[in-house]
Amino acid sequence: MRQLAWNLVLVAVSGFIGMVAWESLALLPMVVALPALWTMARSRWAAFAVAGAYYLAVSRGLITGTATYFDAGIAYGTAIWLLAGVALAACWGIAWTDNLAQRPLRAFLALLATTVPPVGIVGWASPVVAAGALFPGWHWWGLVAVVVLMLAMVWRPWLAGLPVVWLLVSPLTATATPLPGWQGHDSQLEYRGGADLAGAFRRQRHWLDALDDAPAGVHVLPESTTGPWTDTSASLWRSLPSGHRVLMGGTVMAGDKTDNVVIDYQDGEGEVVYRQRMPVPLSMWRPWQDGSTRAHWFANPVIEVGDQTVAPLICYEMFLTWPVLQSVAAGADVLVGMANDWWASETSIPTIQQTHIAAWGALFSLPVVTAINT
Repeated sequence: MRQLAWNLVLVAVSGFIGMVAWESLALLPMVVALPALWTMARSRWAAFAVAGAYYLAVSRGLITGTATYFDAGIAYGTAIWLLAGVALAACWGIAWTDNLAQRPLRAFLALLATTVPPVGIVGWASPVVAAGALFPGWHWWGLVAVVVLMLAMVWRPWLAGLPVVWLLVSPLTATATPLPGWQGHDSQLEYRGGADLAGAFRRQRHWLDALDDAPAGVHVLPESTTGPWTDTSASLWRSLPSGHRVLMGGTVMAGDKTDNVVIDYQDGEGEVVYRQRMPVPLSMWRPWQDGSTRAHWFANPVIEVGDQTVAPLICYEMFLTWPVLQSVAAGADVLVGMANDWWASETSIPTIQQTHIAAWGALFSLPVVTAINT
């Protein structure tokens, strides 16, 4: 009975961290306690439950968000929510061992498995993202430092209190680096999905009217701004004022599938410069089905926009670790995130999304430009 009570306490603490830590960059260091809670579990199933509580708490917005996206019932959203959470928690459950000497290595393998594909395709809310809050400006060394810290907690769980002490004595001071001449535009525009050509036309007219009064420079617009990118869309944007350059989201056909893309438009010409590396599994990426959005894993980590090397992150990619690290390794000096969160507006998902990209910007001292539609 005492062991059961202990495990329930660990599960409750892990779930609490998942609920609150991603609400802001200041609270994010709490997530590094996950390996410590995992190592304190008294059995493999308890370790699985501890990890599951964390991931399910973080991804709670999927329950209603997925139901809204598919226009389905809560049961469908709950099934997707459980599927992703169980996949991530299983890595920690499998990695657990009663051999204390092996736990640091096992914890490292669990972190790695939940960060990179194939499991990493649902690997959002990785504890390593806390490096941006704990070690802003440390770049790759900050990533190493947070992994070493978590592995030390596996060996000595009491070290989980260090991030709390750190924040008390050294409040977070990292702020977004300004990027002159760049502006991200958020919006609250209607989006019905699919081939809503009339809606796509209205959204594009909205942005063209809005940019008429905007200063010259690079303007980032949300995912799905253009809908299907066609010759008609391209001709519509020829009315863009001179001196404006626009990065915006759209879709293009690729045989019987589609690509979710970033379009770079300037001087009367629009070019697809980025194809999404990891669309949302199941809702967009269904490789066995016609109409699926293709995944271009590791294909195009950066694009060149003027004198900037840009890491484009479309919606779901802002939640993941490997696309960001791939882009930074390729030389990115700006993080650009665009999303269409119409389906998740009333959930915690947009806040978690912003915390992710803000943490990466803080870690690598990179400017962050975002454009989110809700």
